Amino acid sequence: MFLGPLLLGSFAGYVAAGLALVLGLAFWLAALTLVATGMTATGFLLALLVLRNPLAQHPGMLHAAL
Repeated sequence: MFLGPLLLGSFAGYVAAGLALVLGLAFWLAALTLVATGMTATGFLLALLVLRNPLAQHPGMLHAAL
C-alpha cells in the first residue's frame, strides 16, 4: 500500500493506494454477502422445489421428500 507513492509520485500514488484498498474491501464485502445470501437462497429454492412437488403435498410425503 505504501509503495504506491514511491512508484507513481506522491498524490497519484496515494490515490491509487487508497483506491486499491477501498476496492479490496468492497470485493471482500461483496463476496461475504454473496456467500451468506447464497446459502439462504439455495435453501429457499430447495424448499420451493419440495413444496411444488406433487408428492410433497401429502403430509406424510413432505417428511419423506426432505
